[in-house]
Parts: sequence; C-alpha cells; structure tokens
Amino acid sequence: MHRDTVRMLFLSAALILSAHITMAGSTERATAAFAEGKELMQQGQFDAALKAYAQAAKNDPENQSYRQEYHLLRQIIKMRKRLEKESNIDKWVSTASGLRQFYNTEGLYNEALAIDKMGHEKLHTTESALQLAHSLLATEKPNEAAALLVGLGDSAPVKAKILLGIAHAQQNSMDLAKAVAATCKLDDNSGPDLAYNLACLQSLTGNKEAAIDSLARAFAYTPPSRQSVLKEQAGKDKNLVAIASLPNFAKALETESKIKESSCSGGTSCGKCPSRDKCGTSSSSKTSQ
Repeated sequence: MHRDTVRMLFLSAALILSAHITMAGSTERATAAFAEGKELMQQGQFDAALKAYAQAAKNDPENQSYRQEYHLLRQIIKMRKRLEKESNIDKWVSTASGLRQFYNTEGLYNEALAIDKMGHEKLHTTESALQLAHSLLATEKPNEAAALLVGLGDSAPVKAKILLGIAHAQQNSMDLAKAVAATCKLDDNSGPDLAYNLACLQSLTGNKEAAIDSLARAFAYTPPSRQSVLKEQAGKDKNLVAIASLPNFAKALETESKIKESSCSGGTSCGKCPSRDKCGTSSSSKTSQ
C-alpha cells in the first residue's frame, strides 16, 4: 500500500478515535454536572442547580432529559419568585399548588412545608390543614401534625383520620394508630391520594396485605404519566418499609392505570409538571387528589 495512503488511513482512524474520546468525555462531564444539579436542588440552591443543568445539556445536547429538567427547573424558579410577590389569593394558591407538587415529587419536603405553613396562615381551611399535616409528617414532625389534626374535630374527613393514624404510628403509639386504622375505609369515590395514605397507615400498623391492596388501588387510579413517580415514591417511603420486601409489593408495582391520559402530555411528563392539575387530565372523579 502506498505510504501516503497508509498515512491518510492512520490519520482518519486517529481523528475518529479522538472524536469518540471527546464525546465520551463530554458525556461524563454532563453526567457529573447533572448529578451536581440534583444535589444542589436538594440543598435548596435552585439557581446554582439551574446552571449545573444548563452545563449538562450543553455537554450532552442529545440527552433530552437534561434539557427537560433544565426547562422545568427554570419554570419552578419563576414560580417561586412570582409566589413571593403575589397578592391575589387565588393566584397565590394556584402557584403554591404547582410548587408543592414539584417539591413533593422531588422529595423537597422542607420546601413543601414552608409553602403549606404560609398557605394555612392565609386560608385556615380544612384542606390547608391537611396539606400542612402531610408536610409535617413527611418532615418527621408527627407531634405537630397530630395536634393540628386533632384540632379539626370529629367531623374531619377520612383523610384527616388516616393522617392522624400515621402520626400516632410515627409517635410509636401503635394502639391508637391501629384503632384509627380500623375505622378508615375507602369508598367508590376515594382517589389515589387517599388510597396511598391508607396503605401507609396499614403498613405501619402491620396490616400488610391490606396495605398492598390499597397501594395497588392507588396505582390503578393514577394517570399513566404519574405512575412512575408514585411508584418510585412508594419504593422510598419509610411508611411502606414493612411491605416493600414482600413479593406482592413487587406485583402491586406492576399495576396498570385505569385512567385516561392527558392529551397534552401523551404520558411522558405530567408526573413532574407543576401545572398538571390545570390542564384537564381525566374527567374521572378518582383522579382528584
């Protein structure tokens, strides 16, 4: 073979190898930047996390998830700033609802707690009390949650009773928790949120099979695009530790949704969307949370 031809082939191979090495390096840097962004967000450093996400997207432009997370977090930051200045109570509640959904999805429970404290101060409704109690339990403050829920009285909705039972269990008052659990039942109009909370209470009080049945029901009445988020949450939920290793728990995770999907998402991104409850998903009453 002619020496110039050999030389050209060698240079071509070297360039291809160099391109692969450069691409691999960019992918590794993107992965590291994205992980850094996740860590920064968990620390409440949203602006720094956004910069890290932008760097990840720049280093690996083919990875759509990096761009999606960047645009989502940018929207969240705008909503946070808007919430601080919002004087219209209806708009404040709408923005706060979207932020709370994002925070709970990402496990940012202290951020959700801060919003729910403000919300209950503004509204003083049963629903705002329930939201605050949920965040207090998520941040391991069962004493405060129990005091708040008891204050709602005997006429409180079943969700309040379930959350109170969870608070008793987290306080190691298992007799009280079991007594509450025995009185909590789901009806045909109970949504996935209620079924999930009941599963937590049943798991904490040792009623494992009932807990798995309630959990499967929660999955069944959750829209497809939200299922992966809820199932991931269930796998990490401390309240469900007692059933997480059971074979039927894995079976429950395979439960398919009975709910029609939102036409705008096509089942790809509603799970984290802070506006997901305003876009007209399924008309089924069982999707209400």
